[in-house]
Amino acid sequence: MVSGTASAIGALLANLSYRDAFYAALALSAVSLFVVLPIREEHRPKQRVNDDPNTNSKAIAQKVRRDLTYIKRFAIVGALNGTAQGLITPFLPIIFKMVLHVSNGVVGDIFFIGGLAAAFASLTAPVLSRIFGLRDAIIIPRVISTIALILIPFSTTLYLAAITYVVYVMFRVSSLAPQQALMMELVGRGQ
Repeated sequence: MVSGTASAIGALLANLSYRDAFYAALALSAVSLFVVLPIREEHRPKQRVNDDPNTNSKAIAQKVRRDLTYIKRFAIVGALNGTAQGLITPFLPIIFKMVLHVSNGVVGDIFFIGGLAAAFASLTAPVLSRIFGLRDAIIIPRVISTIALILIPFSTTLYLAAITYVVYVMFRVSSLAPQQALMMELVGRGQ
């Protein structure tokens, strides 16, 4: 919800010049990476909160506060990424059309292929989460996605631009499920 709302707000900022909007979007994406980096994931078996009255409630409260801090960080990351997405998305068809001189139909085909690739990439989320852990299954695809996004306007051929676009959307989408899973795990710990 936060990401979607921020994306809509980012689209409103499309009145900026192309260059300013692109730089703003890149800056927001970079800032979001630094917000999420301090988050640490525990790689041990899950422990349930014990309702035993002899349990150390101070330790539980401290853990809940830490988890809420992580959730806030991910909400900030979602807002920054959503705003950046809203700034960039309107310009992608323009980049394809004006820089690479392709028709709207070809742009639509590229976006369709990107959408299909992103849908299938989302199926890799469980594998990436097992290999890297939830936190890194969020960060690694986002970094790859951001690098691909940066390369799109500098692509010299349609083929290269299409490939970088597909990589961009695939890795952007593949980080969403691990992010939701980590947030749900953090919320679940506090209950």
